[in-house]
Amino acid sequence: MLVAVVAVMSTATNLWHPPALSYLSEQFAKTRGYALSIHALGASLGDMLAPLAAGMMLLTFDWRNTALLAALPAIVIAALIGAMLRPNAPAAVLASQSRGLGITEYAQGLLAVLRDRVVLSICTMSALRSMTQNGLIMFLPLYLVNVAGAGPATIGLTLAVLQVGGVIATPLAGIWSDRAGRRSVVMAGLTASTLIIFSLNFLGSGLAFVFGISLLGFALFAIRPVVQSWVMDLVPPHMAGSATSLMFGTQSAFSILMPVVGGLVADTFGLVAVFYLLGATMLLSNTMVFALPRDTIRFRT
Repeated sequence: MLVAVVAVMSTATNLWHPPALSYLSEQFAKTRGYALSIHALGASLGDMLAPLAAGMMLLTFDWRNTALLAALPAIVIAALIGAMLRPNAPAAVLASQSRGLGITEYAQGLLAVLRDRVVLSICTMSALRSMTQNGLIMFLPLYLVNVAGAGPATIGLTLAVLQVGGVIATPLAGIWSDRAGRRSVVMAGLTASTLIIFSLNFLGSGLAFVFGISLLGFALFAIRPVVQSWVMDLVPPHMAGSATSLMFGTQSAFSILMPVVGGLVADTFGLVAVFYLLGATMLLSNTMVFALPRDTIRFRT
């Protein structure tokens, strides 16, 4: 039963992203990089604060009551969205929502998105970046314990600064992408991430390593909303949700491979080799950006 509940919860979480990103992209079309970066900033803050809040609640309550209390913010936010979001929507957004799409029109639009080589390339590039990110989160604690010999305090600090770097950089990257273009920001972030990942094995386990991880979080997490904005620039507004689903689906498909491949590499060559694998996937992602055309904004009204 618990597994089924967790599966439903995960499904609900994934259902939230496509309409949220497409709505923000359409309502804040001229500053969509900044808007989506604030969306990502909220997620990063939640990832930072939720474990702390859950840990504090577990000091007083059992896990069942803690889970019930953790659901309250989602219920409150859902009520606020239902009460406040639609009345504030622009008339064009409400008109497009009320008209809807026919099955034939939707199928034609989806087929056009699937045939768009630039969109598919960005989705694949984003999937490689996400694959690297998930591999880092999975294998970094193992590396710190088994290779660097780090203690619990160092491990906690390292994982915290990874998120903090993203919190600081995400809005800056969004604003920069609105002004300088998506491609240049993504290229800078991926290049920096590639170089930092390859250098981690040479930084030891002290403050230099923690500083390197903070820089990695700064570069790696910041470009996530920029990539999302890039896709939104290329697809018509009525297909933004489907394009977002395509991007998230591609990311999930690639991320599933990392635990298996990374585990095989770790068992065969050691945990140090996993970071070279992560650097290689990030380098491949970076190479794909170089092959993409310069920023082409097809839909920003």
